[in-house]
Amino acid sequence: MVYYTLNKKTLNNIDKNLLEAWKKDVFISNIIQKKHIEKMKNVILELKNENIKVIILKGLVLRELYPMPELRNMRDGDILVRYDDYEKAKKKLLDIGYEENNHNNIHEEFTCTGNLEIEMHNKLVNNNYIHLDFCEFEKQLWERSIKINFNGVMTNTLGKEDFLLHLIFHMAVHTKVTGFGLKQLYDLTLFIKYNSENINWKEFKCKIAKYKLLKYTEGLIRIISKLFDIDILNILEEDSDIKENDTDLLLKNILRSGVYGKKLLNNNFEKLYRNNGFMIK
Repeated sequence: MVYYTLNKKTLNNIDKNLLEAWKKDVFISNIIQKKHIEKMKNVILELKNENIKVIILKGLVLRELYPMPELRNMRDGDILVRYDDYEKAKKKLLDIGYEENNHNNIHEEFTCTGNLEIEMHNKLVNNNYIHLDFCEFEKQLWERSIKINFNGVMTNTLGKEDFLLHLIFHMAVHTKVTGFGLKQLYDLTLFIKYNSENINWKEFKCKIAKYKLLKYTEGLIRIISKLFDIDILNILEEDSDIKENDTDLLLKNILRSGVYGKKLLNNNFEKLYRNNGFMIK
Protein backbone atom coordinates (compact mmCIF):
# COMPACT_ATOMS: atom_id res chain seq x y z
CA MET A 1 0.00 0.00 0.00
CA VAL A 2 2.89 2.36 0.78
CA TYR A 3 4.16 1.85 -2.78
CA TYR A 4 1.09 3.59 -4.25
CA THR A 5 1.50 6.61 -1.98
CA LEU A 6 5.03 7.48 -3.13
CA ASN A 7 5.53 10.15 -5.79
CA LYS A 8 7.84 9.77 -8.80
CA LYS A 9 10.62 11.81 -7.19
CA THR A 10 10.69 9.55 -4.15
CA LEU A 11 10.64 6.41 -6.30
CA ASN A 12 13.62 7.70 -8.30
CA ASN A 13 15.68 7.79 -5.10
CA ILE A 14 15.06 4.13 -4.27
CA ASP A 15 17.59 1.48 -5.27
CA LYS A 16 16.52 0.07 -8.67
CA ASN A 17 16.85 -3.57 -7.65
CA LEU A 18 14.81 -2.94 -4.52
CA LEU A 19 12.20 -1.01 -6.51
CA GLU A 20 11.85 -3.81 -9.09
CA ALA A 21 11.46 -6.40 -6.34
CA TRP A 22 8.88 -4.16 -4.67
CA LYS A 23 6.93 -3.71 -7.92
CA LYS A 24 6.93 -7.46 -8.49
CA ASP A 25 5.66 -8.19 -4.97
CA VAL A 26 2.87 -5.61 -5.30
CA PHE A 27 1.85 -6.92 -8.73
CA ILE A 28 1.74 -10.54 -7.59
CA SER A 29 -0.10 -9.63 -4.39
CA ASN A 30 -2.77 -7.74 -6.34
CA ILE A 31 -3.34 -10.68 -8.69
CA ILE A 32 -3.63 -13.11 -5.77
CA GLN A 33 -6.12 -10.85 -3.97
CA LYS A 34 -8.30 -10.53 -7.09
CA LYS A 35 -8.35 -14.30 -7.55
CA HIS A 36 -9.18 -14.86 -3.90
CA ILE A 37 -12.12 -12.46 -4.03
CA GLU A 38 -13.48 -14.05 -7.21
CA LYS A 39 -13.34 -17.48 -5.57
CA MET A 40 -14.93 -16.10 -2.41
CA LYS A 41 -17.78 -14.76 -4.53
CA ASN A 42 -18.32 -18.28 -5.87
CA VAL A 43 -18.46 -19.65 -2.32
CA ILE A 44 -21.14 -17.11 -1.38
CA LEU A 45 -23.11 -18.06 -4.51
CA GLU A 46 -22.90 -21.75 -3.55
CA LEU A 47 -24.27 -21.00 -0.08
CA LYS A 48 -26.91 -18.68 -1.52
CA ASN A 49 -28.10 -21.46 -3.85
CA GLU A 50 -28.67 -23.59 -0.74
CA ASN A 51 -30.87 -20.80 0.73
CA ILE A 52 -28.27 -20.11 3.41
CA LYS A 53 -28.23 -16.45 4.40
CA VAL A 54 -24.68 -15.14 4.74
CA ILE A 55 -23.36 -12.00 6.42
CA ILE A 56 -19.90 -11.02 5.21
CA LEU A 57 -17.60 -9.44 7.78
CA LYS A 58 -14.48 -7.34 8.28
CA GLY A 59 -12.04 -7.34 5.35
CA LEU A 60 -14.56 -8.59 2.79
CA VAL A 61 -16.44 -5.32 3.34
CA LEU A 62 -13.64 -2.96 4.41
CA ARG A 63 -11.54 -3.62 1.29
CA GLU A 64 -13.94 -1.43 -0.70
CA LEU A 65 -12.95 1.58 1.41
CA TYR A 66 -9.31 1.40 0.29
CA PRO A 67 -8.06 3.44 -2.72
CA MET A 68 -7.77 0.08 -4.52
CA PRO A 69 -9.58 -2.93 -2.95
CA GLU A 70 -6.58 -5.16 -3.66
CA LEU A 71 -4.48 -3.01 -1.33
CA ARG A 72 -6.38 -4.49 1.60
CA ASN A 73 -4.33 -7.68 1.76
CA MET A 74 -6.36 -10.57 3.16
CA ARG A 75 -5.26 -13.92 4.55
CA ASP A 76 -8.79 -15.12 5.29
CA GLY A 77 -12.41 -14.18 4.73
CA ASP A 78 -14.93 -14.04 7.58
CA ILE A 79 -18.58 -14.94 7.11
CA LEU A 80 -21.45 -15.41 9.55
CA VAL A 81 -24.31 -17.88 9.12
CA ARG A 82 -27.25 -18.58 11.40
CA TYR A 83 -26.72 -21.24 14.03
CA ASP A 84 -29.47 -23.39 12.48
CA ASP A 85 -27.77 -23.22 9.06
CA TYR A 86 -24.27 -23.90 10.31
CA GLU A 87 -24.07 -27.66 9.68
CA LYS A 88 -25.69 -27.25 6.26
CA ALA A 89 -23.18 -24.53 5.35
CA LYS A 90 -20.31 -26.62 6.68
CA LYS A 91 -21.37 -29.59 4.53
CA LYS A 92 -21.50 -27.35 1.46
CA LEU A 93 -17.97 -26.07 2.03
CA LEU A 94 -16.72 -29.63 2.38
CA ASP A 95 -18.60 -30.66 -0.77
CA ILE A 96 -16.89 -27.96 -2.87
CA GLY A 97 -13.40 -28.92 -1.78
CA TYR A 98 -12.70 -27.16 1.51
CA GLU A 99 -11.23 -28.97 4.49
CA GLU A 100 -12.09 -28.31 8.12
CA ASN A 101 -9.18 -26.95 10.14
CA ASN A 102 -8.99 -25.19 13.50
CA HIS A 103 -12.11 -24.19 15.40
CA ASN A 104 -13.15 -22.42 18.57
CA ASN A 105 -16.49 -21.59 20.16
CA ILE A 106 -17.47 -18.98 17.54
CA HIS A 107 -16.01 -20.14 14.23
CA GLU A 108 -14.28 -22.87 12.26
CA GLU A 109 -11.52 -22.42 9.70
CA PHE A 110 -11.87 -23.98 6.26
CA THR A 111 -8.96 -24.25 3.84
CA CYS A 112 -8.72 -25.12 0.16
CA THR A 113 -5.47 -25.01 -1.82
CA GLY A 114 -5.26 -21.81 -3.87
CA ASN A 115 -8.30 -20.26 -2.19
CA LEU A 116 -8.75 -17.73 0.58
CA GLU A 117 -9.10 -19.40 3.96
CA ILE A 118 -12.65 -19.06 5.29
CA GLU A 119 -13.54 -18.42 8.92
CA MET A 120 -17.21 -19.34 9.24
CA HIS A 121 -18.87 -17.96 12.36
CA ASN A 122 -22.04 -19.09 14.08
CA LYS A 123 -21.82 -16.08 16.40
CA LEU A 124 -19.64 -12.98 16.64
CA VAL A 125 -18.57 -12.53 20.24
CA ASN A 126 -16.22 -14.96 21.97
CA ASN A 127 -17.52 -15.32 25.52
CA ASN A 128 -14.30 -17.02 26.57
CA TYR A 129 -12.85 -13.50 26.70
CA ILE A 130 -15.75 -11.06 27.01
CA HIS A 131 -17.93 -12.33 29.84
CA LEU A 132 -21.23 -10.62 29.14
CA ASP A 133 -24.60 -11.65 27.71
CA PHE A 134 -24.60 -10.99 23.95
CA CYS A 135 -27.68 -13.08 23.09
CA GLU A 136 -29.81 -10.04 22.26
CA PHE A 137 -27.04 -8.51 20.13
CA GLU A 138 -26.46 -11.78 18.24
CA LYS A 139 -30.18 -12.15 17.53
CA GLN A 140 -30.90 -8.58 16.49
CA LEU A 141 -27.91 -8.17 14.18
CA TRP A 142 -29.68 -10.43 11.68
CA GLU A 143 -32.75 -8.19 11.76
CA ARG A 144 -30.56 -5.11 11.23
CA SER A 145 -28.34 -6.61 8.50
CA ILE A 146 -28.16 -4.74 5.20
CA LYS A 147 -27.74 -5.72 1.55
CA ILE A 148 -24.35 -5.31 -0.10
CA ASN A 149 -22.92 -5.99 -3.55
CA PHE A 150 -19.89 -8.23 -3.17
CA ASN A 151 -17.97 -8.47 -6.44
CA GLY A 152 -21.19 -8.70 -8.44
CA VAL A 153 -23.27 -10.90 -6.13
CA MET A 154 -25.83 -9.53 -3.67
CA THR A 155 -25.35 -10.69 -0.11
CA ASN A 156 -25.57 -9.17 3.40
CA THR A 157 -23.38 -7.42 5.91
CA LEU A 158 -23.89 -5.95 9.37
CA GLY A 159 -25.72 -2.67 9.90
CA LYS A 160 -23.41 0.30 10.48
CA GLU A 161 -23.56 0.37 14.29
CA ASP A 162 -23.29 -3.42 14.51
CA PHE A 163 -20.33 -3.47 12.11
CA LEU A 164 -18.51 -0.92 14.25
CA LEU A 165 -19.37 -2.79 17.44
CA HIS A 166 -17.98 -5.98 15.92
CA LEU A 167 -14.73 -4.25 14.97
CA ILE A 168 -14.35 -2.96 18.54
CA PHE A 169 -15.16 -6.37 20.08
CA HIS A 170 -12.65 -8.04 17.77
CA MET A 171 -9.91 -5.50 18.52
CA ALA A 172 -10.56 -5.69 22.26
CA VAL A 173 -10.03 -9.45 22.32
CA HIS A 174 -6.94 -9.18 20.10
CA THR A 175 -5.52 -6.46 22.34
CA LYS A 176 -5.48 -8.80 25.29
CA VAL A 177 -4.90 -12.15 23.58
CA THR A 178 -2.66 -11.76 20.52
CA GLY A 179 -2.27 -8.03 19.97
CA PHE A 180 -3.30 -6.14 16.84
CA GLY A 181 -1.39 -4.06 14.35
CA LEU A 182 -1.71 -1.05 12.10
CA LYS A 183 -3.95 -2.77 9.56
CA GLN A 184 -6.79 -3.22 12.04
CA LEU A 185 -6.38 0.34 13.27
CA TYR A 186 -6.45 1.65 9.70
CA ASP A 187 -9.55 -0.47 8.98
CA LEU A 188 -11.29 1.17 11.92
CA THR A 189 -10.15 4.60 10.75
CA LEU A 190 -11.53 4.14 7.24
CA PHE A 191 -14.83 2.74 8.49
CA ILE A 192 -15.41 5.70 10.80
CA LYS A 193 -14.25 8.20 8.18
CA TYR A 194 -16.64 6.98 5.49
CA ASN A 195 -19.60 6.06 7.71
CA SER A 196 -19.60 8.63 10.51
CA GLU A 197 -22.68 10.42 9.14
CA ASN A 198 -24.60 7.14 8.87
CA ILE A 199 -23.95 6.01 12.42
CA ASN A 200 -26.24 6.87 15.31
CA TRP A 201 -23.45 7.80 17.71
CA LYS A 202 -25.76 8.24 20.69
CA GLU A 203 -27.09 4.71 20.22
CA PHE A 204 -23.60 3.35 19.59
CA LYS A 205 -22.26 4.98 22.76
CA CYS A 206 -25.04 3.43 24.85
CA LYS A 207 -24.32 -0.02 23.44
CA ILE A 208 -20.54 0.14 23.78
CA ALA A 209 -20.97 1.38 27.37
CA LYS A 210 -23.34 -1.52 28.07
CA TYR A 211 -20.61 -3.90 26.96
CA LYS A 212 -17.99 -2.19 29.19
CA LEU A 213 -15.86 -0.97 26.28
CA LEU A 214 -16.58 2.76 26.20
CA LYS A 215 -13.27 3.83 27.70
CA TYR A 216 -11.37 1.46 25.42
CA THR A 217 -13.22 2.85 22.38
CA GLU A 218 -12.52 6.44 23.40
CA GLY A 219 -8.85 5.51 23.65
CA LEU A 220 -8.86 4.10 20.11
CA ILE A 221 -10.57 7.21 18.75
CA ARG A 222 -7.97 9.44 20.40
CA ILE A 223 -5.21 7.39 18.77
CA ILE A 224 -6.87 7.57 15.34
CA SER A 225 -7.25 11.34 15.65
CA LYS A 226 -3.60 11.69 16.62
CA LEU A 227 -2.07 9.22 14.17
CA PHE A 228 -4.11 9.97 11.06
CA ASP A 229 -4.98 13.62 11.73
CA ILE A 230 -8.74 13.04 11.46
CA ASP A 231 -11.05 15.24 13.51
CA ILE A 232 -13.33 12.68 15.17
CA LEU A 233 -12.66 13.38 18.84
CA ASN A 234 -16.16 14.70 19.49
CA ILE A 235 -18.19 11.86 17.98
CA LEU A 236 -18.67 10.18 21.37
CA GLU A 237 -18.81 13.42 23.39
CA GLU A 238 -16.31 11.80 25.72
CA ASP A 239 -16.32 12.59 29.39
CA SER A 240 -13.80 10.00 30.59
CA ASP A 241 -10.60 10.55 32.52
CA ILE A 242 -8.29 8.94 29.93
CA LYS A 243 -4.81 10.36 30.20
CA GLU A 244 -2.45 10.83 27.27
CA ASN A 245 -0.07 8.32 28.81
CA ASP A 246 -2.79 5.66 28.67
CA THR A 247 -3.33 6.05 24.93
CA ASP A 248 0.39 6.37 24.29
CA LEU A 249 0.88 2.93 25.84
CA LEU A 250 -1.68 1.40 23.49
CA LEU A 251 -0.26 3.22 20.47
CA LYS A 252 3.24 2.04 21.36
CA ASN A 253 1.96 -1.53 21.56
CA ILE A 254 0.23 -1.25 18.16
CA LEU A 255 3.32 0.17 16.45
CA ARG A 256 5.51 -2.54 17.95
CA SER A 257 3.06 -5.18 16.72
CA GLY A 258 3.63 -4.38 13.04
CA VAL A 259 1.01 -4.66 10.30
CA TYR A 260 -0.92 -7.72 11.47
CA GLY A 261 -0.30 -7.64 15.21
CA LYS A 262 1.41 -9.90 17.71
CA LYS A 263 1.42 -10.35 21.45
CA LEU A 264 3.60 -7.53 22.83
CA LEU A 265 1.29 -6.11 25.48
CA ASN A 266 2.62 -3.63 28.00
CA ASN A 267 1.11 -4.53 31.37
CA ASN A 268 0.50 -0.86 32.15
CA PHE A 269 -1.99 -0.78 29.27
CA GLU A 270 -4.53 -2.28 31.67
CA LYS A 271 -5.14 1.27 32.92
CA LEU A 272 -7.20 1.83 29.79
CA TYR A 273 -9.84 -0.69 30.77
CA ARG A 274 -9.36 -1.64 34.42
CA ASN A 275 -11.55 1.12 35.86
CA ASN A 276 -14.21 0.65 33.19
CA GLY A 277 -15.01 -2.94 34.07
CA PHE A 278 -13.47 -4.25 30.87
CA MET A 279 -14.52 -7.92 31.04
CA ILE A 280 -11.51 -9.61 29.44
CA LYS A 281 -9.24 -12.14 31.13
